[in-house]
Amino acid sequence: MRHLFSFALFATLAALAGCGTDPVPSPRLDLISDGNLQTVSRVVQPGDTLTTRAFAETAADAAPLRRFRITVQYGEGENIVPFTYLDSTISGQSFLWNNRFVASTNSGREIWRYEATDAEGRTAARQYRLIVRQPDSLQAVHSYTTLLQPPRTVASRALLVVGIGTPIPAHAADQAGFQQIVDFFYLPNAAGSPTLASPVDTAARRNRILRVGRWATKRATGLKATSLSLNDFNNLTTAGAIEAAVAAAGPLDTRTAPLAKERVVVFRTAEGQPGALYISEVNARTELTLNVKVVR
Repeated sequence: MRHLFSFALFATLAALAGCGTDPVPSPRLDLISDGNLQTVSRVVQPGDTLTTRAFAETAADAAPLRRFRITVQYGEGENIVPFTYLDSTISGQSFLWNNRFVASTNSGREIWRYEATDAEGRTAARQYRLIVRQPDSLQAVHSYTTLLQPPRTVASRALLVVGIGTPIPAHAADQAGFQQIVDFFYLPNAAGSPTLASPVDTAARRNRILRVGRWATKRATGLKATSLSLNDFNNLTTAGAIEAAVAAAGPLDTRTAPLAKERVVVFRTAEGQPGALYISEVNARTELTLNVKVVR
């Protein structure tokens, strides 16, 4: 913690030098930079994993902190609204949060905003824009690779939003906005083996980390593990081929059979978008590397 107090002292002294009077607003929010952390607007690669470290504080004699909030907006325009990514009640005069997240795999802009509010309702905020450039953005099939983690904590990126092409943590799905767009998630079965499940699956409602039973909206994604090979998956290069593969699988389920490396799963989203994924790796932490193809 020594470096955090040093940072706060340095920031206070710098503000004093530049302003002269009442230099430390309450609350104060800074995005800490060490050369590797995400703090400013910039161009990123599709699916980049990034970390932002947000540090909030109030003066010793000021009202304490009460709320910390993160929102993300995918795209810009009058009808595009931000999603609440985290909304947490906090206490005390300082607060530190590490936000490790994955950028979208779609071309466009996403705006990340961080807010700290004190007990008197005053808010400090910081934000940045990420610009993602995806070469296949005009193609009918959206292809990307992503990692799904087992839902061990609320920070585990266990849920997938297929259209945006990014995994999100369980705490984001506590919010109504993300509940409306999550397509499926990593759900261990009773033996601990990985499966993929739809939000409408009954077993998913009992998972204490995902807390799907509390969701106001549950999307009815259908899934099924198949006997397709890697070569078969590689040949799914058109919307028609993917649709045919999903149709050939027969009736889809709300949860797959236990999964392993080199298995192909087909799915259909609540809007009817067909897709397929190939499990290219299951690591020692039982995280799944997924190669995903979905018709836009």
